[in-house]
Amino acid sequence: MYWTARLRASSLVCLAIVFTVLLAAPSIQAADHPTPLTPRSEVAADVQWDPTHIYPDVDAWEADRAALSEAIPQIGEFEGRLGESADVLFDCLEKRGELLEILYKLYAYANCNLNVELDNAENQALQGKLSFLGTDFSKTSSFIEPEILGLDESVVAGFLAEHEGLKVYDYYIQDMMRQKAHTLSPAEERILALTGNVRGVPGDVSSKLRDIEIEFPEIVVEDGSRVPLTLASFPMYRSSNSYNVRKQAADAFFTTFRGYENTLAACLDGVVKSHLLTKDARGYESCLAASLEPDNISPATYRMLVDTIDENLGRTLHKYITLRRKVMGLDGPVTFPNLYNPMLEGIERDYSYAEGREMILEAIKPMGEKYLAKLAEGTDPANGWIDIYPNANKRTGAYSMGIVAKDVHPYILHNFDDSLDAVFTTAHEFGHSLHSHFSAVTQPMIYADYTTFLAEIASTCNEELLL
Repeated sequence: MYWTARLRASSLVCLAIVFTVLLAAPSIQAADHPTPLTPRSEVAADVQWDPTHIYPDVDAWEADRAALSEAIPQIGEFEGRLGESADVLFDCLEKRGELLEILYKLYAYANCNLNVELDNAENQALQGKLSFLGTDFSKTSSFIEPEILGLDESVVAGFLAEHEGLKVYDYYIQDMMRQKAHTLSPAEERILALTGNVRGVPGDVSSKLRDIEIEFPEIVVEDGSRVPLTLASFPMYRSSNSYNVRKQAADAFFTTFRGYENTLAACLDGVVKSHLLTKDARGYESCLAASLEPDNISPATYRMLVDTIDENLGRTLHKYITLRRKVMGLDGPVTFPNLYNPMLEGIERDYSYAEGREMILEAIKPMGEKYLAKLAEGTDPANGWIDIYPNANKRTGAYSMGIVAKDVHPYILHNFDDSLDAVFTTAHEFGHSLHSHFSAVTQPMIYADYTTFLAEIASTCNEELLL
């Protein structure tokens, strides 16, 4: 439960960012760096992220994986003993945290390799091994929370009072008590933990389908040549200055996806069933409550945010669409091929990554010298934080992989395409990364992560400063 909960927020944020960048960002593609058709082997090392900062090679990763696999049963040795003494409880929580940090590092390295070459069988094998290891960790440690909740509260309070090291877990235990009604018995928690791999199948199928298997038709571009449309190149062509190119791209993109609508619907159905399983097993009144209450957020707060947006659509998004119709001289509604292209010719231009980096560093100065120094370090490709450009079979969009370990920097996957939007995406993702970095080096590991509900604050703050 702990393993899945800690990765849940990061995974959801990554997914949201990937689709935000893919489906809401105008793009312009330059030809002097890797493109969505460039083989990974032809991408220069100086524009790639560097997973050797986590492990020097796969052999070192395998050694840590094997060591972790052997160490996980050590957590199970504490089962049934947490009420014995403050020392036993402290040692159990510390051991879990120590092993979890190794699991994070294994996860980060495997994803750094897989997400830039999704079709690579060796990379897929690493991910598969990690998935089983994560489930084993979750299953073995699943007894901890229900066992603590089964102790008399006065006993737990006494442990916290007498053990100095245990005091760091005070808030963690308080928050656990808040969720007591939705925490199951150790045996039931173990069974739920075992469903982890199965629950991930719909997402895995959808990802493989979108990023590897689906092939889009060719389109005729501005210079009259025929090029294959890809998931990564779609944003570029949907924002072309040529209506004909935009229309071809939209038709090819959506028609192709409609050919897989039943498979994609089945994937979505699997995700919905997973949500229903959590709701029913843990006794929440709704799937929304099951998603929000673990982070201490009420459904009323969520609905207030949605209602506020709905109430203001008339003077924001609707007003923009009306303006777009007027400026572009459109008689009818704004259809998809007229949604992302520049409204005025000659306004948008290309921005190199180096130029975008300079703009961001200038914009973020109000955040202070300490923040700016770390931002300069991270945005410098030589330091291995960022994988800048697209390549064939690379995951589309952009994301920040933040909470790795105190001694490992965040990683950013990007598909920089020389557009102004790509510059904003860079600022956005580094907001996540620096949020993660400063949290990891300042907080105890158990508190270093942040909820999905808070995740976009640091990133959009960077965007506003850049704007």
